[in-house]
Amino acid sequence: PVSPRRHLSGAAGFGMVEVLAALALFSVVAVGVSAAIVSGTRANFQSRMQAAASALAQNKIEQIRAIAPSSGTTPADLTLGSHSDSGNPISDLEGTAGKFTRTWTVSGVKAYLGSTVVGYRPNTVRVEVHVTWTKPSAGDMADRKSTRLNSSHEWISRMPSSA
Repeated sequence: PVSPRRHLSGAAGFGMVEVLAALALFSVVAVGVSAAIVSGTRANFQSRMQAAASALAQNKIEQIRAIAPSSGTTPADLTLGSHSDSGNPISDLEGTAGKFTRTWTVSGVKAYLGSTVVGYRPNTVRVEVHVTWTKPSAGDMADRKSTRLNSSHEWISRMPSSA
């Protein structure tokens, strides 16, 4: 007769060392996959925030391009200096949970003669639109780091020059 001890020692199966090695390998792979998923989620969120900020900057540039010049007056949005959007902070934009702030700076455009600045081009301004945002994090606290996007446009007034 076959003893029970002899029958078990010949049975096929995995030993304790093989099982522990498989668990260790699975753990290493699972940690790597988890890190890749978290990194992908962050990149996706950052991309969504940047796309929304770019859309806000482009929207302001288009608003400025659409301003119809009138004789002898400068539109308020195009006076030299810094301006702030009346809707700041802008939130709930394109499914983002961040708060956006849109500002723009209007400056004169230098006129050159060769490489020498000889003044400013008449009826022309440079507009830089800045969009910054804060992104939400766990709880009610917000990540205070902001990202800034700049966009420039030269607006040429078609106002008749005063002669």
